[in-house]
Amino acid sequence: MTPEDHKEHAKLVAVKMLLQNVLKRYDICAEIILVGRGHCEILTHLSASWSKVSVEQAPEGIMLKLKSTRADYPNAKAQQLDLEATAGMIKTLAEIYKDHGEMWAQISKVVDDKTGAEHSPMEQVKDEGSTQ
Repeated sequence: MTPEDHKEHAKLVAVKMLLQNVLKRYDICAEIILVGRGHCEILTHLSASWSKVSVEQAPEGIMLKLKSTRADYPNAKAQQLDLEATAGMIKTLAEIYKDHGEMWAQISKVVDDKTGAEHSPMEQVKDEGSTQ
């Protein structure tokens, strides 16, 4: 990575951290894609107090874990409310990604056709360098 790449990546990471703190403060779940020049960061924040899912790293890749224990709630109704909110959040993310994914694929094709842009496959790059 060039020094400019490091700076761009550092900006994205800084914004990602700020957003994560805001989401924690307001007890909100989100999936956010941040895009800079030649780099992107994805923030998956599912750890609101009412969310019963977590994202975990497993040997086979990323895994979503659903956990709800009756003993953690004063009554079954309270537990059910969190489970319903969790299911609604996951369904909302799925529906929005489906619709927006198709829309962005169409927009990307039009922009590429108009600009003659060609893309290499996306790859995950670990930025281990300094921004100075």
